[in-house]
Amino acid sequence: MALNRLVILIVISFFSGYLAYSALTGSVGDPGKTRGKDIEKKVLERRFSDLSGRELALNNWDVELIVVNFWGSWCPPCRKEMPLLTRLHRKYFPKGVQFIGIALDDPVAVANYLEEQEVSYPILWGSSDVSLLMSELGNKFGSLPFTAIINSQNNVLSTYLGEIEEDAFTKELEKLIKSN
Repeated sequence: MALNRLVILIVISFFSGYLAYSALTGSVGDPGKTRGKDIEKKVLERRFSDLSGRELALNNWDVELIVVNFWGSWCPPCRKEMPLLTRLHRKYFPKGVQFIGIALDDPVAVANYLEEQEVSYPILWGSSDVSLLMSELGNKFGSLPFTAIINSQNNVLSTYLGEIEEDAFTKELEKLIKSN
């Protein structure tokens, strides 16, 4: 019972942050909010666990662009955008783009969710380390979903707070592929 209350409190906190950020900035889903942002520790050197417990750095994949999507199995907008992210990963992987999901969640809940939902890209998970990275990328409220596009030189090219819009996101991704 206490765990259910805690989960509900976490969900309310994230959505409150999301709504407050949306109201204050009007930038939910806007690309390019942290373009060129200088982050103290290199983002691609960050390590998170996969569901088997193996730690992987984000630079484990030899690609030109990495799309990091922060999500939670308890987050309705996160769950809604996962089929889109799967389609985009399949489309853009041959062009040197790797999608990676990082769950701010319990690994058991993530594994259970992935039994229901097909995902074509790697899924990692964490807790406070995930929140810290999101904050450094510009997501000060810790709201989900949150997506960042990072190039192989460790430059954060774009961030998106909230569910991504397919047309705007693919236009931005195409532009970034051509410029890298």
